[in-house]
Amino acid sequence: MNYTPAAPAYEDMRDGILAAVPTQAKDCIVWDAFAQSGIGQGADGRVTCYLGLFCSAPTITESFAKPATCP
Repeated sequence: MNYTPAAPAYEDMRDGILAAVPTQAKDCIVWDAFAQSGIGQGADGRVTCYLGLFCSAPTITESFAKPATCP
């Protein structure tokens, strides 16, 4: 998990795993798995906090898309 920031979101973990994959062919296998779970390209999950105290409910944007390089 050397490729992820501290306290990562799902998208950060996905990107870290993809950064560790050695070939593009294997990249597509990983993208397939994430896209099937709704964490494909363009997925986003955010929690907005004000003054570090008051946090909103998370806003989730699912994506089942894969990059154009993956058939």
